[in-house]
Amino acid sequence: MEAANATPEEFGLKVRSSPDTLIVTARNKMGSAEKVVVRVGLANSFIETAILKRDTKTLDENREAVVRLGKRLYEAGLSGSELTMLSGGYLIRKGSVQIIMDFISEFKNHIGSILTDPGPVKRYIEDRKDGELAEWDILFTSKNRGKDILTWNLPGFEIRCTERTAGRKSDASTLRITNKQRVASRGIEKTGLTDEMISNAESEYKTEKGIIGEAANYPDWIYRKKRKYPLLIIHLLKIHPEDRGPEYNKPVAAWGISFPKTSMEEKRVEYVVNTTWMRENYRLDIDEEEMGGEDE
Repeated sequence: MEAANATPEEFGLKVRSSPDTLIVTARNKMGSAEKVVVRVGLANSFIETAILKRDTKTLDENREAVVRLGKRLYEAGLSGSELTMLSGGYLIRKGSVQIIMDFISEFKNHIGSILTDPGPVKRYIEDRKDGELAEWDILFTSKNRGKDILTWNLPGFEIRCTERTAGRKSDASTLRITNKQRVASRGIEKTGLTDEMISNAESEYKTEKGIIGEAANYPDWIYRKKRKYPLLIIHLLKIHPEDRGPEYNKPVAAWGISFPKTSMEEKRVEYVVNTTWMRENYRLDIDEEEMGGEDE
């Protein structure tokens, strides 16, 4: 697909319909297994680059894309008065949509990470750039404690890299972040919400589930429903390799976006799913409530 400079819509791609991780392969390799047509949209969804290219050149280029993003925000004055230090990292408010789109364009996406393909993502944002997606919250994840922390300097602040493992299905060309292909930690999508918004989201969830007088394991989608501004999450990761895998002495860059609901008509893309291939590569019934991060 990359060699042909084409988008997913122009290929017979098959994907998994979960908003967390999707799967891609050529249609002519699908075989005769059951096929299911799904329609995928980005409104009120979470996407992230949990599958990455593993070659040194791409890893370096993606890390430099993060550095350029930090520089643009710094030059716009947003890493000063608009920067807030949180337990999970550094939050910058009122990031312009053009800075976000430049970053997405520069990041080298893996063909297996369909929902983060820059073409469809940028088209979705472009349709809303003068309205509901004009301003963004931007979180640079960073640890606040731990031993043997890998650090990386960005304009205006230092990142203390969060830690993830390389998934079992990683290979020489592909780095899968954790066995679940999950980068972000649970609860990250509450970032940027007010205490009242968080409390309302959790109260509504407990009421819906009939939970009384006890703590609940809150899934992130309840916070996403409350978002007014989209959230771009930037990760610089310290990767612990799988057995006999390569050591990483520099951070590995990844990103995610929590999109709020949209008031505009959404153009969805239709895909064909091969359930046999899905079973070979991913769990079919991943409950988002079971998916947490590895760290912090």
